[in-house]
Amino acid sequence: MDRIKRITSVLLTLIIALSCFGICASAAGESYLTFIDAGDFYQVSKCNKYATGEINIPETYNGKPVQIVASSAFKDAEKITKVTIPASVASIGSTVFENCVSLGEVVFEGEECSIGTAAFRYCSTLKNVTLPSKLKVIPLEAFAGCTSLSALTIPSTVTTIGKEAFKKCSSLKTVTIPASVTSIGFNAFLNCAAITSFNVLAGNTAYKDIGDCLYDINGETLIQYPNGKTVTGFTVPSGTKAIEDSAFGANTRLTKIILPDGLETIYEYAFNNCSALNDIVIPDSVTYIGAQAFGGCASLKNITIPSNVESYSGAFYNSGIQNVTIAEGVEIVDEKAFEKCASLTEVIIPSTVTEIRMGAFLTTHHKNESSKSRR
Repeated sequence: MDRIKRITSVLLTLIIALSCFGICASAAGESYLTFIDAGDFYQVSKCNKYATGEINIPETYNGKPVQIVASSAFKDAEKITKVTIPASVASIGSTVFENCVSLGEVVFEGEECSIGTAAFRYCSTLKNVTLPSKLKVIPLEAFAGCTSLSALTIPSTVTTIGKEAFKKCSSLKTVTIPASVTSIGFNAFLNCAAITSFNVLAGNTAYKDIGDCLYDINGETLIQYPNGKTVTGFTVPSGTKAIEDSAFGANTRLTKIILPDGLETIYEYAFNNCSALNDIVIPDSVTYIGAQAFGGCASLKNITIPSNVESYSGAFYNSGIQNVTIAEGVEIVDEKAFEKCASLTEVIIPSTVTEIRMGAFLTTHHKNESSKSRR
């Protein structure tokens, strides 16, 4: 009898052990996840913030498919290193992996899965991402602050790259834009200091690359210069009519930029914080210079406001400018145009100027001021 009891006890122990092994083997890290029954399917609502290592989201739970990973479900889980998302999952929510600072790899096993706003924001060690092959939208700030991401294959089905989608991806080196992309949001590649070229694939109807720069399809608007290029001089191609918001922003290498005749618009922040820039001439064809277009350009000492400029409010905020010449024909010294230009010592104002607007030289501390006028 005792022998039978001992055998039974051993068998029960083996069964329990094998059951535990089966659970652990089938879904690594599943115990860290919280699931919510949504009727016909389950969604992952939360991951324990103390979770560690790899997490394999199960394809099914309690006999039903797992179809959604809720917004912020993994947010601040600072010790997870890899996440596998099964083909059953149709969407992951906004900020779902935000601040997962140890997350190095994400694998989407399915072809179709939508990605929420800022899904991977500030995943600073993220290096490898296998995106769904039929993905259509890379949303707002999707990979912003992913400073270790050096390469990413954008699926050929993507039509939209959202605003600031890759902002501060400081290790990203090359960007290939598929033919399918018809919309790229403002500052999609802002502060991507390592990009050396943009490559737009043949057949794209909205964008093209010219001289490694990203342009609109007409070749008239320079959208983004690749700030990873090591050259110190650059000539903006002829035919360019507009330089987009932050196109050269935060460039640390360029000392001289030649702008083409026919350029009409320099948008906000276009050359903001180009710390080495000391030589640039604004063509007479320019009519608009946006706020902080040259803001923070510490090395820029001399500038001429051309005769056809109608608006340049706040354009040179906190720059290193020492000498300003306003060309004959300009009618205003615009609002806050030279605000906080502490090194400004000389301003030449023509007789055509009829108005100096509020704050044009606000908080400017002149040294040996010798402002001249041609009036």
